[in-house]
Amino acid sequence: MTAKRIISFLLASLMLVLCSCANTPPDQSMGGWDTDPNPIGGSQSSLLLSELSLIEEKGTEASSEFSEAIGRSAFNYFSASIEDGKAKENILISPLSIYIALAMTACGAEGDTLSQMQSVLGDLSIRDAAHYIYSLCEDITYNRNITLNLANSIWVNDNDNMINVNEAFLDVTKEYFSADTFMAEFDESTLKDINGWIEENTDGMIKEMLDKIPEDAVMYLINALVFEADWKDTYETTQIREGQFTSYDGKKITTELMYGSEDYYLKDDSAQGFIKPYADSRYAFAALLPDEDTDVYEYAKSLTGERFANILDAKEKAIVQTAMPQFSYEYDDSLVNELQELGMTDAFDSARADLSGLGTSPQGNIYISRILHKTFIEVSPKGTKAGAATIVEAVCESAMEIIDAKRYQVYLDRPFVYAIVDLETGTPLFLGILASLEE
Repeated sequence: MTAKRIISFLLASLMLVLCSCANTPPDQSMGGWDTDPNPIGGSQSSLLLSELSLIEEKGTEASSEFSEAIGRSAFNYFSASIEDGKAKENILISPLSIYIALAMTACGAEGDTLSQMQSVLGDLSIRDAAHYIYSLCEDITYNRNITLNLANSIWVNDNDNMINVNEAFLDVTKEYFSADTFMAEFDESTLKDINGWIEENTDGMIKEMLDKIPEDAVMYLINALVFEADWKDTYETTQIREGQFTSYDGKKITTELMYGSEDYYLKDDSAQGFIKPYADSRYAFAALLPDEDTDVYEYAKSLTGERFANILDAKEKAIVQTAMPQFSYEYDDSLVNELQELGMTDAFDSARADLSGLGTSPQGNIYISRILHKTFIEVSPKGTKAGAATIVEAVCESAMEIIDAKRYQVYLDRPFVYAIVDLETGTPLFLGILASLEE
């Protein structure tokens, strides 16, 4: 697994490449269908797709079951992304982006492949997950005080003898994930178009996400996510002063620290922190600074969805004197090893994978060859801007005023863990570790 770090900043997109080969789809121009697509091929709908297609009312409001499931999966992804010995590496993932990408893919999975994918989605059935995601996306994207945009698309290879797509799969992803469908020959022009779509739908934060299109690629499922928000209390010029940040390797870096006062103090056995809300007060930047004798990566790996939720629930109303650096960076990673460690193995096996709900290929079985994840974040005196993208590539087998309040001081002048979190549902949009301010 490799990870890159570039001082810049966050949130972008999410993309699944599904590769295979079959009969020629009907001719469609490049772009989303204005009307429901005509049937492509003759694949039979799975029971899951049939159930979702028959339900007239979509959406289920977020419940404790969903919050626990997405929290559990979020910190499983986060922990699995942290390799031993990854010293000095800044880390940043978007659990929500990963979750939506996997959920879309899982709508086309069956048998043990489906069971394993449901497990990495927090042991929630895909049927329930689709309803929850539909409602969550409808809810979180409607906010006048911040920018939070989600976009999904499916790109189908329009070459002869490439894929016999399951129409029910396209219908379900359109209805529950609002995914636009594009038909195109997979060539250099399509590679440019896909990367252009990602860049456009991440406000330019995620560029050149897809490096190449394999010859046996048949489908890409893409999710793009953008988060941009001002702080509820922005930092004034007088609150920005020169200070030092001690990197994970012990090197002291002179930088500008943003000083302020927050209203909620976070604490557990090995760390302390604070919550800094964004303009709408629903979303917040939650920072956790491990004790000096606690390794930041070990602490991050110890966090679970339940533990993080308990930390937030136990927040203490107080006066918290804070300081944190301005920072920005880009991060990318391959998630195959992490998901395999979490028990999702069959989807990556050419013989055992069952993604027949997506469609069929005359060339061989369809399976996932790689999953790429890329993020960007920028934290400034004004607020935060972030983006994320996840690519799943599949191939066919052949290829308030406080009175008498307690006072605390939390200065983020050494490595810390942070999250951008929806305080209403507990959903982590981003999880990261700032270990260094250097490239």
